[in-house]
Amino acid sequence: MAGYQPEKRLVVCCDGTWNDSVSTDSPLTNVSRFSRCVEAIGEDGILQIVYYHTGVGSGTSKLSNSIDGATGRGLSRNIRDAYSFICNNYNFEGGNDEIHLVGFSRGAFTVRCVASLIDSIGLLTKPGLVHLHDLYHSWEKLDNNKEDLISQVTELEEKGLLRRKIQVEACAVWDTVSALGVPIPFGIPQPKSPKLAFVDAEVPHTVKNAFHALALHERRKHFKPLLWHSPSQDHINLRQCWFWGVHSDVGGGYEDAGLANLALIWMVAQFQRATKLHFNMDTLLRFLIPDKLIESTTGRNLHISTSVFGIQYGYQERNIRIRSKIDKGT
Repeated sequence: MAGYQPEKRLVVCCDGTWNDSVSTDSPLTNVSRFSRCVEAIGEDGILQIVYYHTGVGSGTSKLSNSIDGATGRGLSRNIRDAYSFICNNYNFEGGNDEIHLVGFSRGAFTVRCVASLIDSIGLLTKPGLVHLHDLYHSWEKLDNNKEDLISQVTELEEKGLLRRKIQVEACAVWDTVSALGVPIPFGIPQPKSPKLAFVDAEVPHTVKNAFHALALHERRKHFKPLLWHSPSQDHINLRQCWFWGVHSDVGGGYEDAGLANLALIWMVAQFQRATKLHFNMDTLLRFLIPDKLIESTTGRNLHISTSVFGIQYGYQERNIRIRSKIDKGT
């Protein structure tokens, strides 16, 4: 539409399992570095508001963190927190706000769920948020509950408590893993759940740009990536690219961030090419220059492991099928 101008840009950043750039001094992931590179005001004068959410299993209790990280407990809360932030800050009067979703690992799955939730129900107004609990539980079992959800959404829309047809400007992720991601310690399998089973490889209709950086050398089968399929909708700009390294070589979180830097630069470049989100390039450059020299693992073992915290995980090579929509790294 001619003369279109967003009133503000809402940037939701969800970190990976056990990742917390606020309460720890651990090496930053690409999600936390990305969030800190976004300028408060865009080059076009548009306000850019960043929301950063720590990963699943990053609370204060060590036992709770271990359980949350291993089982994915807390994922639903993170989805609702991110969704509520958007609802509380979205300008329903103008309806021109841009939504950007960014995540790594389970945080990547989280923001993909948020995009799917927005696609399914739209955005609740502040008075409408009182209905989020019931709507969310209907939505997470969407495959078995579609008619009931449609009825709820229609009723709320008629009451002016919900806005449909909300566009997500970009959904950008590093190495998405599923809702469970890693198994319970000692290899005990987790029961399959019907919840969120529909959030798979399809890019939601509401998403305009979808970017996915993937780890080429990750071998742990419980870190199997959840790729996006080539979209059937022509309006969706999908770019996926394989990067050298394992899960956290691509998403960040190691002291040696050389490989993660490449995936971060690529992601920022996708935003610069396809959106108007504005970055502080001086801040980005500081993140790319290490504070101290460390012994590099690049070109040697690539952090390849079949365990996390001493817990052994199954081995599985990543099966890469070249598709026309897979980016060659340009």
